[in-house]
Order: sequence, then C-alpha cells, then structure tokens
Amino acid sequence: MTGEAFGVDQSTPRDGTKRNPFQTDSSIIRDREIASGKSSACGRTLAGGNNEIGAADLMPRLRIFL
Repeated sequence: MTGEAFGVDQSTPRDGTKRNPFQTDSSIIRDREIASGKSSACGRTLAGGNNEIGAADLMPRLRIFL
C-alpha cells in the first residue's frame, strides 16, 4: 500500500531542499490558523491553499485529488 498527503501536486519537484518550488505542496497545520478560519483542520499548502477533504474527487486508479 502506498499513499500521499492531501494537497500533493505531482508536478512539484522532489529533488531539492529549499522551500521554492520543492516544498510548496507540503501541508501546514497550525492550531491558530484553524481557530481563526485561515485553514481547515486538514491544513493548507502554499501552492494550493486549504486542504478541503470534502472537496476531494476519486480519480482513475483509485487516487484522490483535491
């Protein structure tokens, strides 16, 4: 079994160490952002904004895309 985090962008490079562009789809989850409404309980990414679990679609090959 393999899996991915919510909000992952397949086009984001995976061979670097700096934030741009290598980590722009990493989820950020902060209690104060959830409490203020800035992000959902599933967090947000710099590249895609809020990770809205209710907005997910099941795509071919049983992969979930937001």
